[in-house]
Amino acid sequence: MEIIILFDCPEKTNSKKWLYRELKKQKGSHVSVIHSHLILSREWRQGRIGKWKVSLLVLWQAVQAVRRSKTGDVIICWSKLSGLAANWLCVFLRADRTVMTMNWLTPPKERDRWLWLERKTLSNPGCIVTVNTPGLKKEWERFLKMSLKADFLYVPDVYNDEISFRLPDCKAERYCFTGGMNNRAWGFLMEIAKQLSTVRFVCVALEKDFRAQVKEIPDNVEVYYDLPSGEYYRLMQNSYLVLLPLLDDRVAGLINIIRAAQYGVVCCTTAARGAHQYYSEEKQYLLLFNEVSLWTDRIQTVLNWTWERYRGEIQEIQNHIQAEFSPEKAAERIVDMIEKRTGRGI
Repeated sequence: MEIIILFDCPEKTNSKKWLYRELKKQKGSHVSVIHSHLILSREWRQGRIGKWKVSLLVLWQAVQAVRRSKTGDVIICWSKLSGLAANWLCVFLRADRTVMTMNWLTPPKERDRWLWLERKTLSNPGCIVTVNTPGLKKEWERFLKMSLKADFLYVPDVYNDEISFRLPDCKAERYCFTGGMNNRAWGFLMEIAKQLSTVRFVCVALEKDFRAQVKEIPDNVEVYYDLPSGEYYRLMQNSYLVLLPLLDDRVAGLINIIRAAQYGVVCCTTAARGAHQYYSEEKQYLLLFNEVSLWTDRIQTVLNWTWERYRGEIQEIQNHIQAEFSPEKAAERIVDMIEKRTGRGI
C-alpha cells in the first residue's frame, strides 16, 4: 500500500512538511508527494481568475494522484478543496482508493458552492475527513441534512517542528498583535483599542474583511493588508501580546495560538471551540468572552507583569503545547486510522 500526499503549495514554501516527514519516518519509501505549482490559498483570493487557477490545479493534482496510485492505496489531501476533487475523481472513475481530506472546519452559516461535492465526499465510505476540533461530524450532518458515511478523525493543529520554541528576550516595546484572514472581530478590537489609547495595536487583515467591519481606525492602531506570511510572522514574533478576538464560535486562529507560543509570545483569544485544548487548566484565564471591559483588563494585567513572570508564563504554555501537539502524535493518529480502515499495514 502506498500513500500519496497532495500539498496546497510549492515545496519551497511548504510549512506542512511535517506530515510527509513523519509519515516517511514510519513508512519509508511507501510515501510520496505531489506539490501544487502555486500557493492555493493566495491564488483563491485573486478574484475569478485565481479561483479558476485553483480549480484546475486541484483537479490536475487529483488526476496525477489517481494515475500514480493503484487499488487500495491512500491519497491524503492537505486542503479541503483538493480532497473534494480527489474524492469526486475516484468516484467518477470507480477507482478504489482511500481518500483522506484534511482540515475541515465548522460548516459555513449558509449553503456554499461546494455543497454537492461535500455531499458526495461525506457520503463515500471510502473517505476519511480530519478535523481539528472534536464533534464536527454531527454539525456536518445537520448542515447537509444527511447521514454521513465517511469517517471523521480528530487531528489537532500541531506546532511547526522547523521552528524552535524560544523564550523571549526583554522587549523594548510592548505592542499587541492581531492577524488573520477568517472570523476576526475587527470592530470589537477597535473598541478595545479606544479604551487603551496608550497601547499600540498592530493588525494584519484582508482589506475587504477589515473595511466591512471598521469605519474609523483609532490613532493607536496600525493596519496592514494582505502581507506575505514572513512579514506577518515577523510582526507577531516582535509583539508582546497576541490577541485573537473572534466573531463567533467557529474554529479559527489555532495556528496563531501555537505559533505565538513558539515565538515566546503570550496569546489571549475568544473562548471559542477548539481554543481550550491549547491552554492547560492553569492558563484558561487567557480565554475570554467578548466583553470590552474583560479584554482591556486582561491586556493591562499581562502588560504589567514583571519580565520574570512573563517568561515563566510563556514557558508553561510552551511545555503544554510541546507535550500535547507534536507532529509525531498527529502522524500516529493518521496512520492508525488508515490501518484500521484498510485492515492492513502500510
